[in-house]
Amino acid sequence: MLTRVVRPLTITFALVLLIASCAPTAGRPAVEFVASAEDVISEIAMYGVSRQPHPNMNFYSVDSIGDRFITLYSESTVGFTILIGRMDTRLSFTAQQRGEVTVLAASGRGTNAGDELDAIILYLSSVFERL
Repeated sequence: MLTRVVRPLTITFALVLLIASCAPTAGRPAVEFVASAEDVISEIAMYGVSRQPHPNMNFYSVDSIGDRFITLYSESTVGFTILIGRMDTRLSFTAQQRGEVTVLAASGRGTNAGDELDAIILYLSSVFERL
């Protein structure tokens, strides 16, 4: 009898956590690097495709890219989608050049988006001088 009550509550709790993980990340301040906007965007593209936001998700792919912007996208693997449901993550970066300094704005939504943004910015800080 207890199993009939606990099991639906466990499933409901898991679904609530899954939905909460898809909420958009809070706004974050822009970051400044001593580099060209093109170099920063290029580095995000090269590093970003080597990451995956969750073990049950594909590695990021470049959804769109230009000289001063890039969007990375990842979605759940087919097996995970069939068994559990769909998850996705979208990270967007915009770079504005000010002389020798690039101001990078970043936003994201989806599974682990905040952690992924932090990891990419930390990586960029190891490549470029951060102001």
